[in-house]
Amino acid sequence: MIEEENGNRLARRFYLEWELYELKERIEKLESSHGDSLALLMENEYQKLELEDLNRKLEQADKFKSIFLATMSHEIRTPMNGIIATLDLILNESPDHLKKYLKIIHLSSHSLLGIINDILDFSKIEAGKLELEKKAFYLSDVLETIIGIFVSRALEKNIEIVLDIDPHVTNSIIGDSLRLQQVLTNFIGNAIKFTPRGGVITLGAKNTQSLEERVEILFYIKDTGTGIKSEYFDKLFDPFSQENVSTTRKYGGTGLGLFINKQLIEMMKGTVWVKSEMGKGSIFYFTAWFDTKYNETKLSYQSLIKLSGLSALIVDDCCDSRNFLIKTLNFFNFKAEACTSGEEALHKLKKCKYDLILLDALMPIMDGVTTSKKIRQVLNISTPIILNIPFGKDIEYNESVCGDKSYINFVLTKPIMLDPLFKGITEALGINKKQEPIIQKPKKEEELLEYKAKLKGASILVAEDNQTNQQIIMAVLKLAGIEVTIVETGVEAVALVKTNRFDAVLMDIEMPEMDGFEATKIIRKELNYTKLPIIAMTAHAMKGDEEKCINAGMDAHITKPINQLSLFKTLCNILK
Repeated sequence: MIEEENGNRLARRFYLEWELYELKERIEKLESSHGDSLALLMENEYQKLELEDLNRKLEQADKFKSIFLATMSHEIRTPMNGIIATLDLILNESPDHLKKYLKIIHLSSHSLLGIINDILDFSKIEAGKLELEKKAFYLSDVLETIIGIFVSRALEKNIEIVLDIDPHVTNSIIGDSLRLQQVLTNFIGNAIKFTPRGGVITLGAKNTQSLEERVEILFYIKDTGTGIKSEYFDKLFDPFSQENVSTTRKYGGTGLGLFINKQLIEMMKGTVWVKSEMGKGSIFYFTAWFDTKYNETKLSYQSLIKLSGLSALIVDDCCDSRNFLIKTLNFFNFKAEACTSGEEALHKLKKCKYDLILLDALMPIMDGVTTSKKIRQVLNISTPIILNIPFGKDIEYNESVCGDKSYINFVLTKPIMLDPLFKGITEALGINKKQEPIIQKPKKEEELLEYKAKLKGASILVAEDNQTNQQIIMAVLKLAGIEVTIVETGVEAVALVKTNRFDAVLMDIEMPEMDGFEATKIIRKELNYTKLPIIAMTAHAMKGDEEKCINAGMDAHITKPINQLSLFKTLCNILK
């Protein structure tokens, strides 16, 4: 039995050794035939691990970049808010001999803020964090805002800005009005920068395609500046690109404006291109698509039928301005003719009779006022006269000249917009019986006065920890006759809301002890003040900031530096 068991054990051992030998043989064959594949597989696994680690690091870096941009935006905008808002307050109360110096500081501050915004937008575009809003707005409102931004800069260089807005262009559209304004601002800012004294800049717009609920609008910005060499066309829209280093030194800028414009235009499903000739100027064209669900119009042209068949003489030495007026008066059913000087106008008036005369105020040799006096005194013609005066020059045309309706029936401020032109024509012809001031106040002033009147007596709680901002906000709100209470922390804000009655709360986001988000949540949930208007007031200007504020329970979001008109408008909309 023992011998048999030993024999079996030896047999099993021999069998196992044979199996091991065969297995070893197979492994050696695999290694010899697939050695490269195994090595490649191991290398791929190693690279995969490295890639995963790199992605984690990139995600972390992107997170840190977003935090850095938000912090930088806040830290830079806070002192800028103090500078710009303080200048806004003291400009209106300063003697004339100081105003010109304060305006220089004011313009320089806005230029610096523009550079900051360019850098932030560039970073957001790179990070894919820039998004467009979709809100209803009027194209005419955007154009009026842009004109308001640039008229003083254009006046300093004696540059005339002409609006060539097709009367048929869709006015009520849906899109991102602020980004459209940014694109137009960048183009016009460049045009003013590169156009010499006495030049002309024209901003035009017209429909190019109309679908059921969408419209494509073509915009163009034309200048009589230095021009651009054709070899630079392809590089114009690259980041940090200008013609050469001397251009940057002479005119300044980051070289980001046109790059940002191109990205924004493409986000609006449009395209951008340029035509230019050295020594003659440039034209930048771009298209953009907008939704058109709303069909209301800003102005009802019910009087157009009464204008049908009437004749008008346009007297203006600027070609683009003449063309715009001819096109628009034709739209108003006028038979319009034009000439380039006061002398030529007098010659035409001796031969032909017109129902309306439009005179440019600043023509060479014989200006508009002199021409109007000769029309009345020498030719003894009583035809209604509209005098077109560049913005900023109306002070020189005092009421002793313009207010005398024996010479002038109505005064329009250039650049001429469609609505004021129509109202001026109907007023001068006596079709519109409502009497308005012969020199109209800028629309922004009228809006400010209207909002201030509505807000008078309101009680506002301001939660703001920065002392400079506290003083500025208090001064701005008191301009509207608002009762202001100021606290420095979210804790204090919650305590005062609990024991006092306020019409609204202006809430800073970053405060010690308790930030604006937490304070708002407590006011909404624990105190159950669900209808108390709370407006976020922050230096943050990054993607998602407004959404965070709304999600926290706030009603609106205002970005610093705070604009008076924007602040009062927001308060009125929320309190109505």
